[in-house]
Amino acid sequence: MDVRAIIAWFEAHRKDVYEPGTVRMEALLERLGHPERRLKFVHIAGTNGKGSTLAFLHGILRAAGYDVGAYISPHVTTYESRIQLNGAPIDPEGLRFVYETLRPHAEALAAGPLGAPTEFELLTAAAIVYFARRAYPDVVLWETGMGGRHDSTNVVYPILSIITRIGYDHVRLLGPTLRDIAREKAGIIKSGVPVVTAPQAPEAMAVLVETARARRTTLYGPETHYWIEARSLGPEGQRLTVATLHRRYPDLALGLVGVHQFENAAVAVVAAEVLRLFYAFYIEDDHIAEGLRKAEHPGRFERFVDAKTGVPIVLDGAHNEDGMNAFSRSLEALFPARRRYAVFAAMKDKDHRAMLMHLLPRVDGLVVTAPDVPRARDPEDVARTARMIRSDLPVYIHQAPAAALSAAIRLAAGRDEKAPERPAEDGSGRVPSDEGPPVVAVTGSLYLIQAVRPAVLRRARTGKPPGPPPSEAAAYRAPAEAGVRPPLSLPPGSPAEGR
Repeated sequence: MDVRAIIAWFEAHRKDVYEPGTVRMEALLERLGHPERRLKFVHIAGTNGKGSTLAFLHGILRAAGYDVGAYISPHVTTYESRIQLNGAPIDPEGLRFVYETLRPHAEALAAGPLGAPTEFELLTAAAIVYFARRAYPDVVLWETGMGGRHDSTNVVYPILSIITRIGYDHVRLLGPTLRDIAREKAGIIKSGVPVVTAPQAPEAMAVLVETARARRTTLYGPETHYWIEARSLGPEGQRLTVATLHRRYPDLALGLVGVHQFENAAVAVVAAEVLRLFYAFYIEDDHIAEGLRKAEHPGRFERFVDAKTGVPIVLDGAHNEDGMNAFSRSLEALFPARRRYAVFAAMKDKDHRAMLMHLLPRVDGLVVTAPDVPRARDPEDVARTARMIRSDLPVYIHQAPAAALSAAIRLAAGRDEKAPERPAEDGSGRVPSDEGPPVVAVTGSLYLIQAVRPAVLRRARTGKPPGPPPSEAAAYRAPAEAGVRPPLSLPPGSPAEGR
């Protein structure tokens, strides 16, 4: 079979209804002879920051010379990129190998009482089979799909668990409160396996502390085991200094942009240190610095320039309230003196109003669209909500994502007679010419990024554009933390404060 036919076979197992639980995955792995037991996993859960933290840690491990497998979802570039070895998607031969291995077992399960495996279950099993029987990486970075406790990925026993920022997302499935959601995420914590966590809200952190104590393992948290001593985001780039109980990592440059990337990078640094100290990974400070600097993650504040108009384009799959808050703040911090236009789409199960509340105050125009997936929210519904939030904001609707992108670029380039103009300080009614071209941001859903990114690549200049020029970028800085550090050990029962 060719690649397209194999992908169609996986997609044919897609189900509209979420089926929590790992029973079918465990049965499938039992039939396969438990290939997951041959691999070293770093299991990553959380609401926001999973992919970026994975990208930072991937960069560090690659800089140290390790072969690294990665399993991510959803994909942004190609379907095959969900399963990667050293940053490259699974090759056609590897895809055929996992298909031929899985198909008879999938058919046997479908004929039994457990029923056919889902698309995500098959992809998860495919990643395990590929890594264990064909690619043989030194370590696998293993990203959860949804939640953690009942997620299909939660059939492995990792050497390290990571929990990124927990927020409100998938509340109908994971629970209405942060404690409920944190309890699901904490389901990846295993007995005796160390856990690194990002800063959390107090109620979420309390759940992680309780779970780690019950599982008799160590939770490496902020302000107890590591500190961000300094951070800066501006025309010179993005940098931070991280200190742990063991050493200090000064002035680290980050390859991923955004105010939220400080904590993701810090978590990756601590994870690398745990791998070095407790699992004898050969990771030097230089590897950490290089890995963070070279980290790449498609669809996360990814920047391009339209070759025809010179308009900068930013792609970011901010798909929930916390993610949109971080993205819109980053957009404003990096391009404060420019007009900003957004192409936006959201899924039906997302709080699009909460997302728009963060985005709309920071843009000068909105183009609403919808990717071609059943979960996509009606653009008319999104547009009505946007007009209720900001009645003065020009809002346009284009059903096709590529058409929405073109419309936003026309607005930004001033080629649409309805393009709004922000009055200049000199009263001329025109934007000062030295502020640079307006920016187009494509955001709201990773499915939108999937749909738009090929068109952006076709329109873009070759190479990654630089950041905003020094004359216009406002630096974001946080001073070093003051005061005395807490004791070296976490007192029993003490919650590690999120900040």
